Amino acid sequence: MKLVKPYTGERLPLWREILYGGGNFTASLFGTIIGTWLSFFYIDTLGFNAKAIGIAMIIYSIWNAINDPLMGFISDRTHTKLGRRLPYVLFGAIPFGLCFIFVFSPPTASLTTPTAQILYYTLSLCVYDFFFTTVLLNWEAVVPDMYEKEKDRGRIIGIAQVADVLGGVIASVAVEPVFTKYGWSAMATIFGCIGAIVMLLTVFGIRENPKHAAQPSLPLLQSIRQTFRSRSFLICVCCVFFVETARLLLMAAVPYYAKYIFPDVDMAAMVITSVVFVSALLFTPLVIFVSNRIGTKKTYILSLLLFALVACGFFFSSSFILSVVLSVLLGLGVTGGLLMPKLLYTEIIDEDQSVTGLRREGAFYGIQAFIIRFASGLQAVILSLIMGIFGYVEGAQTQVASAATGFKVAMSFLPAGLVLIGCLIITRYPLYGERLAQVKQKIAAGESAEQ
Repeated sequence: MKLVKPYTGERLPLWREILYGGGNFTASLFGTIIGTWLSFFYIDTLGFNAKAIGIAMIIYSIWNAINDPLMGFISDRTHTKLGRRLPYVLFGAIPFGLCFIFVFSPPTASLTTPTAQILYYTLSLCVYDFFFTTVLLNWEAVVPDMYEKEKDRGRIIGIAQVADVLGGVIASVAVEPVFTKYGWSAMATIFGCIGAIVMLLTVFGIRENPKHAAQPSLPLLQSIRQTFRSRSFLICVCCVFFVETARLLLMAAVPYYAKYIFPDVDMAAMVITSVVFVSALLFTPLVIFVSNRIGTKKTYILSLLLFALVACGFFFSSSFILSVVLSVLLGLGVTGGLLMPKLLYTEIIDEDQSVTGLRREGAFYGIQAFIIRFASGLQAVILSLIMGIFGYVEGAQTQVASAATGFKVAMSFLPAGLVLIGCLIITRYPLYGERLAQVKQKIAAGESAEQ
């Protein structure tokens, strides 16, 4: 079977679209495990210093300031027989899985000082993130190139969203039982291998337009300047930054919330997170339907408002059943919050093409990844501050009552506030309705003239 087939512009077979969408399975599987359990593993289980982990996350965020935009620039300038994006996915998938394993396999006997802890945590996370960016940035950057029609893009993004949710469900349901029985390193090995194999299979679903691959590229600084000139992009990425910070904070707080609010409920964290993902999976067709009817922007705003409202409910919930119900509703907000930006980015790249005449997916996805990745550092800092303010002690068998209140705040009001900030920002997004239609017409006219 050939990895690269002649580009015809026609729809790919469904099985190839499904294989392509599997990339989101790996991204969600790894991302959910790290987002939900990494802080808990290093701080609560291993007893690492919370401030040290916070410092490590800041260093990690600085690394992303270099890693993500640079990879986007390199990707746009890559020209091989396999295409611009596919080689990075093909040759990066296996190292990606191995680095995930190393993150959860620290040599604890040698990490007895905060300095050693910071160094290992930072180094393992940065190397993992290098391959995360290398593989997933190039995987995601293919979508605007695969299809030009919004309906086709919406379909393949919807398939990827289903894969995203499936990865999250498996991470939510299976991770805790596996590490409880076999240990953290064994857990990471099992899921690292699964994720790497699924990622490798996505190469059979990747299709690039050779016409775009042959186009010249802008110099690095000019490319960055041109990207930041896009008002649509800046508004969208700023909104997503706050929403992603909220989502990561809520995810990281779930194990603590479950342990200290519902200590008598077995696998409470697993139930809450799995319900969110299953709910998101079930609501994905509804969100796509609503988006096709009222538009991407309006659907995004409604999803964020629901996200914020439901998140506040976790503070007042003293019933596990109520928290599960809230998790169901949160899934609806989460799926809209994750799906809509992907559609917005494809529109923004089209708008840029109408201005520059170039397809610069790598530049946009690289810079958005750089900005969004600061969300992980910010959520880690917020969570460590909450721990300190409310009296949480790392590794202690018992905690003061105020610590539980702190984790309620981290699950509710703080994420809700961040999401509402994002919601206010996205109301200024200009690329919709008549303006979006004009962009599509301009691109179509330009491509017709080239033929």
